[in-house]
Amino acid sequence: MGWLRDLMAQSESGCRSYGELARAALKSTDWPAESRMGERSLASILSKLDRNQEADWLAERVGVQRVLSEVLGVPLADLRAAATPSTSGVRGDLRRLRLSSLRYARALDLVDEPLCPGIPGAVLNPGAYQRLFWHAPSGSGRSLVGRFLEARGLCTVLEAETFADALARLPERGPVFIELHAQREPLPDPPREGVCVAGDFELGASGWQELSSPPVASYLAELVAWVNERLPADGRFDARRTLAWLEGELLESGMLDGLGAALGLCGLADELGVHTLERKSVRQIAERYCRDRLLGALDPEASHAGWLKRHGYDALIGLGRRLLADSDTPWDEPRTLETWLELVPLEQQREPDLAWMRLSLSQPDSGIRPSDIEKAARKLPPGAFRLVRALMRADILQSPYQDGRARDAADARLALGPRWFSSALRREATRALVSGPTDDFGEALLRGHAAPRIARQLVERLADRGSAFIDGLLELEGVDSPARAAAIDMTFRAAGVALLAGAELASDSLEPLWDEVIEARFELAGELPCPRIEYPEPASDALLTRGVWYLAAFAISGELGQRAGRRHALLRPWQTREVSADLRAVCRQIARDLPTAARDRPWALRAFSLFARLRAEIGALGAFDAPELLEQPAVILDEVEHGVLTWSSVAGIAQSTLGLAALQALGRERNAAFGTVAAAVWQAWDDAERPRVGAEFLAPEAASASLFWPHIPARLLESLLCDAHPARIPYELFEDSHWQAFLAALARAPERAADARAFELAPERVLEAALSQGVESHALFVALFQRAPERAERELERALDTPDERETGRLGVLLAAAPSAELPRLFSLFSRPNVQNLGGEKLSVVRRFLHGCVRARRPGYREAYACLSALEQRLAPAIERA
Repeated sequence: MGWLRDLMAQSESGCRSYGELARAALKSTDWPAESRMGERSLASILSKLDRNQEADWLAERVGVQRVLSEVLGVPLADLRAAATPSTSGVRGDLRRLRLSSLRYARALDLVDEPLCPGIPGAVLNPGAYQRLFWHAPSGSGRSLVGRFLEARGLCTVLEAETFADALARLPERGPVFIELHAQREPLPDPPREGVCVAGDFELGASGWQELSSPPVASYLAELVAWVNERLPADGRFDARRTLAWLEGELLESGMLDGLGAALGLCGLADELGVHTLERKSVRQIAERYCRDRLLGALDPEASHAGWLKRHGYDALIGLGRRLLADSDTPWDEPRTLETWLELVPLEQQREPDLAWMRLSLSQPDSGIRPSDIEKAARKLPPGAFRLVRALMRADILQSPYQDGRARDAADARLALGPRWFSSALRREATRALVSGPTDDFGEALLRGHAAPRIARQLVERLADRGSAFIDGLLELEGVDSPARAAAIDMTFRAAGVALLAGAELASDSLEPLWDEVIEARFELAGELPCPRIEYPEPASDALLTRGVWYLAAFAISGELGQRAGRRHALLRPWQTREVSADLRAVCRQIARDLPTAARDRPWALRAFSLFARLRAEIGALGAFDAPELLEQPAVILDEVEHGVLTWSSVAGIAQSTLGLAALQALGRERNAAFGTVAAAVWQAWDDAERPRVGAEFLAPEAASASLFWPHIPARLLESLLCDAHPARIPYELFEDSHWQAFLAALARAPERAADARAFELAPERVLEAALSQGVESHALFVALFQRAPERAERELERALDTPDERETGRLGVLLAAAPSAELPRLFSLFSRPNVQNLGGEKLSVVRRFLHGCVRARRPGYREAYACLSALEQRLAPAIERA
């Protein structure tokens, strides 16, 4: 795409061709008279300018530049920079990039400026590419990275739908960055090194090194500051309030899912003012954005403009519902114009025949006035073609490609945008789908790309409507179909999760749901039962896993009581008399499939409470000395309560990311103080002779150190401090008893006195106690000079004034620990006449110290020299006699 085409694509002028731009420019009253010409002639010149021909013609006509700048809505400086080749040899259209999401920001100079925060550093260093795969969903900034690398000439940049398409154009040598828009299958082994592939698909097991974008929360504040610096100072952007707005519901709901969404919402806050957005729901913001874009792109006199203004967003939701339920292609994947036309809801597919309506209704005896006909015409939907074309003109359907593919070509591919708006629309379409007929959202569940969001929406729906939703779902008796089976099955999973999350669902509603799912289960002899509708592995969401299906069965059957619902020895184990190997296998499957995402943490933790209850009813699930992971927190708490905790019950508790959190949560349910539990864990570890395997969570550098180290028994701590291991102790977590253990360890293991962090963090009373014990370590004296310099000076004076020559070593260590700020005091101290009367060894220590200060040119070395010189003169006679 040439520089002018690029500006037109980013502009909201509505000009999408040279002819349209020429027509709009010539209509301007500011068009210079000396440059008057026909529309076709100007269009021809614009075409040449776009190909970097006749650049002098535009450079000599400042008036023409101003008009083009106004028509396109771009700053004049950006237009000139884009039209002028840079001194670096990079074309202006490649070098300068206006971010479409930040309409009023200055253009980004891709050669001289770094990219915005949120881009992984590894993808910007092609020289280090080996076989790199960047898992970059739409909105991760992958197209921006391609433009950046191309502008700087760092590597070859390719865009393609699939990896096979890109291979046909892959150069034989040199680094290559490849952006894939429609890849679904895992990548084959890379053909050579020096390749980075960016796309949104599962990598699978291969020879690629996988890289993910950082979570948006980790760089959001930095990004908002970057945006603020690029926007005009007199604009509407309020960085502080915008950051607070973004960090609220938008981040928590998942709407703010990456760089593209963050930039788009920052641009919206700049255009409309964040004060107009703070109190609006996501739907209200998206609906206004859609209306404003359509109104800005449409001719207000067009017959369908009024309908689109009122119903455009609802039509988009309907289109989104069909995209989820009727398309095997993922939501973000670009589609052809023909495909978009087919996805328009059926009720809006056909365009009304206005000519026939005017003719048939305007008969003299009809009693209908022509003005009434025109008013009615404005209330009719525009038809599929006009609707899709309107979305294209409003840039709601936009090309994701950066290589200049024509928007109007038969094979042009378009996707919904911008990113935040697309995400908002998908959420609304998902809600509408779940609220609609069972078969519709059942069909969506059969589409791999739609299933995770449908599943999560079902959980929300059950939390909101509870049993009423289940009743409505089961009332619709229909033929057996995969769609209906998928809907019933996922509602079953969602009900189990909702129960764990605290929802109240009536047994009268759960019983028929249970009966239908259990009756429809798939079970083979010698194998575990499973749902009839399953999802490909690896599942893209925990709700789609077999383990969560088992968990839902346990949760729902636990609510039904003893008599309601169908029986199943394995899936309804509450009255089991003997724990079978199959039940243990199911427990392990659930443990493997439990989610780790923060949004799922509450119900995932409740799974451990469910298994604590199951264990209380049927007995231990695992072997005596090897509890199952899901029952381990309950086993630990039971043994702590009875004072019999063994290390075999504790080992490996942290192998699950939820294990320790579950131990805390279950402890709170039982009103068990975690300090007591942690102390018992330490004691069990000590009794087992302090093994390292399975005890990684107790290591000082572990993330869980703050849970356990404040509760380590003082006796055990003293013993650890006397050992060489561990070297780094979390002293910041110490209580009074731990500092007493530290002091006791100093007496038994003098080498511990070299630990500088201990004295940096210890209370001053610990420093005093260490001095009283006769500790003479460099680390102690450094901390003393830093934290209590007057006390350090008293120690120094005592070492000088005490006749005992045994203070000589103490004096040397004190002087070596003295910081530069204390040197003037020391020089003053050594200038006293009685210093020369010190014993020989002490005097040698002082002289050596002064000489070292001069040699190292420490601050105040001139004073040190003067002090040393005076001392040497007084000692000269004695030295000569010796």
